[in-house]
Amino acid sequence: ASASSCGNVKLDDARLEKIAQGFEQELLVFTSQGKTTPLTGAGAYICQSAKKHNLSPLFCMGILGQESGFGTDGSNVSINNPFNIRKGAKGSTGEKNGWSVFPSIKEGIDAWTDLLSRYPQNFGCDMTNCYSVEQYYGPASDGNTPRKWSSGVYYFAKKIADLAGVDVDIQRGCEPLSGYEC
Repeated sequence: ASASSCGNVKLDDARLEKIAQGFEQELLVFTSQGKTTPLTGAGAYICQSAKKHNLSPLFCMGILGQESGFGTDGSNVSINNPFNIRKGAKGSTGEKNGWSVFPSIKEGIDAWTDLLSRYPQNFGCDMTNCYSVEQYYGPASDGNTPRKWSSGVYYFAKKIADLAGVDVDIQRGCEPLSGYEC
């Protein structure tokens, strides 16, 4: 992906380390409620995979929060696909009910960041604008409520940024819905 596809995304190692720690802190909120996730300990790996593809790790983590409650909800968690990637994804070893199956959570993360990195080229999305990506990643045709997906992504990204003590490098891209104000 080109640098312009990600706007002002900051990918220095010190920032990534803080974001990884913020992600792990946010996971503690979910696991303290008795939920389990295959993403515990994966914060640093998500940051490195995002960096490799010139994506905001906060944006990636925000999507994880919105799509699967950070890997705590949904049937796709057991197939190392808490990102809800449809069948046929690069690196998948098969499919289950129309969703890609990955041999490990790390391979799922890599396939997912690779897929996201192609959104600007394939769809013309601004990868720093949640609403721009919503039309393709979380569309109404998949049963998503317009603006709810992008508001949720931004909500989780901002929450992790706050825990990490860093600024948010993405935009909501639309007015927030009730319950998603940041």
